[in-house]
Amino acid sequence: MSKWVLQLITIGLTMVFCGLTPGQSIQWDEPTGQAVLVSGRLELVVQTKDGINAHRLRDTQTGRVYADGDYLWPGGTFPQLWSKPVIKTLPEGGKAIILNGKLADLLISQQFTIPQGKPGVILEKITITNPGTSLLDTSRFACGFARRLTDDAEALRSQFCYIPFRRYHSLVRDFTPADMIPAAAGTVWGSEGWAWSQGQNTLLITKYNNDDMEWSLLEVVKPENEKAALRFGGCGLWGRGDPERAASLKPGQAFTFGITRFEVLDGDWKDAFYAHRAFMDGQGHALPNDYNPPVHWNELYDNEYYFKVTAGAFQQPSFVKETQKKYYTLDHMKAEAAKASELGCECLYLDPGWDTGPSHFVWDEARLGTQRDFIKMLRQEYGIQHLGLWCALAHTPPGYTDPKPYSVDVARLDENGNVITFLWQAGSPDQHEAQPVICSYSPAFHDVKLKQMLKLCEDGAKFLMFDGSQYTGPCYDSSHGHSIPLTRHEHVMGYYGILAEVMRQYPETLIELHDPVLGPSSERYTPIYFCHARPATFELWGYEYMWGPMGNLLSGDSTMLYYTNLAYNIPIYLHINLKDDNANALVFWWNASLCRHLGVGGKHPDENVWQAHKDAMQTYLRLKPFFTQGEFYGLDEMIHVHTLKEKNAAVINCFNLAETPETKTFTFNLSQMGLSANAKYEIKGASSFKQDGDQMEVKVELAGRDAAVLEVKSGK
Repeated sequence: MSKWVLQLITIGLTMVFCGLTPGQSIQWDEPTGQAVLVSGRLELVVQTKDGINAHRLRDTQTGRVYADGDYLWPGGTFPQLWSKPVIKTLPEGGKAIILNGKLADLLISQQFTIPQGKPGVILEKITITNPGTSLLDTSRFACGFARRLTDDAEALRSQFCYIPFRRYHSLVRDFTPADMIPAAAGTVWGSEGWAWSQGQNTLLITKYNNDDMEWSLLEVVKPENEKAALRFGGCGLWGRGDPERAASLKPGQAFTFGITRFEVLDGDWKDAFYAHRAFMDGQGHALPNDYNPPVHWNELYDNEYYFKVTAGAFQQPSFVKETQKKYYTLDHMKAEAAKASELGCECLYLDPGWDTGPSHFVWDEARLGTQRDFIKMLRQEYGIQHLGLWCALAHTPPGYTDPKPYSVDVARLDENGNVITFLWQAGSPDQHEAQPVICSYSPAFHDVKLKQMLKLCEDGAKFLMFDGSQYTGPCYDSSHGHSIPLTRHEHVMGYYGILAEVMRQYPETLIELHDPVLGPSSERYTPIYFCHARPATFELWGYEYMWGPMGNLLSGDSTMLYYTNLAYNIPIYLHINLKDDNANALVFWWNASLCRHLGVGGKHPDENVWQAHKDAMQTYLRLKPFFTQGEFYGLDEMIHVHTLKEKNAAVINCFNLAETPETKTFTFNLSQMGLSANAKYEIKGASSFKQDGDQMEVKVELAGRDAAVLEVKSGK
């Protein structure tokens, strides 16, 4: 042994195993300048003789090569090492090698980490620093591994799948490297993660940064006189220019991009989704313990108020107040509470109209009595235990938040110091009024909003919806304490600050946060996990698939909910219009399956459909823990499994969107659905089923546009 150690010292090779599990290692050979990292079957080779060059990433078990070209740095050159690589043991376990170099005007630190006990996983993290004396524009900084796009037909046919949005609305977006080659130079694809599959071999690429909005990027780079190469991993700005704080660096300033996590898997894109979800669970983006949100009834769909207000253009204060007095009274809300009680809902949710004015957040006692008395009435007269409230934040035109309750300090200023206004055209022309547009970061706005929300929670609100959350735009008022101009990052963090303080003081309150950049829409910009569990948590918005949920389902749009559940356990909240459903409760069950926090509203005019909804709700409430706490699996877009592992039981939802009847026959492995392979099972609701060890075959008959609920229980 001593001779072997002496030999290693002689050739200048340091091997580091401490802090790693068998099959994981970092080796650094000083004479050749080569570092080799091995994490199970995933191997990374970094050459440093000519500069920092992570040039080879491969699966040693299958031989599949992910990176086979020089690492792509800005300018086409490598950062030159200015110190020896450092290998260190991490406090959380595992090992890292840190490579420090200089690239043009920037200092570069590239760290590769092998996390302890995670064979097949390697992490990459990059920090850039401005060592100079003047501001550096780093908005075009981008780097990453290279996969040469040669004539390798198999590699060109490998498939990229977006995580989580494999389908964005109705569009299936899988593509191959061959599909990317014709794209214009500079075309960049961004996603929270990627499943890069070739047969049953998949590389999961996840970007994780809970301090700044950032995505995992793919780009086809076409150097002059060279074949195109795919750039992946690394870092760069994308979308609207995020992460913003990486766009420029002051003298001495540094920015650390989020980690890129590489994990090699046996399986396809769906296995990558589950692995992505497991990783996010480990970061705290998981289902809350004993999660049991109350089922909501939303008054919106049957109450005329909202539709009268929006029909009169948008919400000018005097017009709103007149409409509230006619259509949003205590009697109106009692009528909605009666429907909620009849259906079996557990919370009455009030959409716009409950407060004293547009987004005032002050309970209107003149119309509704006190908030405490209102909740007491819900409990005593209707058996409804909870109250939920719509809370729009600063909004942007044409959405409206009345600026009058705040000081003038809340207004956005333009570059010349002028107040930015918008002409609200509601009611008669003599009521049209130009009013200030609010800056979401102004301290006066934050202070008032926080105080109002805390009062609502103190008086018994169980749920708050943060709507109107979109970026309010650049503001140049230096007294607000934000950058000049206000950035998206500051806007998002400001709203999170309000949310976190409400949750700190009232931890039992549930809060749903719309996309904090785009606000109320069916689009998603901000990474799903961003700001979640910092440490406050929130629920996700169900992409606005509330108004016409049947159309959203039949078009394929609402499959976004399915893929989000495959990739994350963060609960989704949505309240759907039941008047758009059918007698098979198709819409009800689709959203019950995919929205862990279910909301409904709108009594269907057909009594047969209404009865179907009441029957469906009773079944849902009986099985509710499966939907709110169960592990979600997708056999396909139309077959969903919800497993409670501690009960060794599951619920399966099956859907038929065609107008004609369908017989579904499907098989699955029990162990892959979180169920024991050693038990015998019965399936209630199936036409037939057959178990062969770990494999289960199920047959179910579905009418046209139908939903079936199957209950899987182990026999005694």
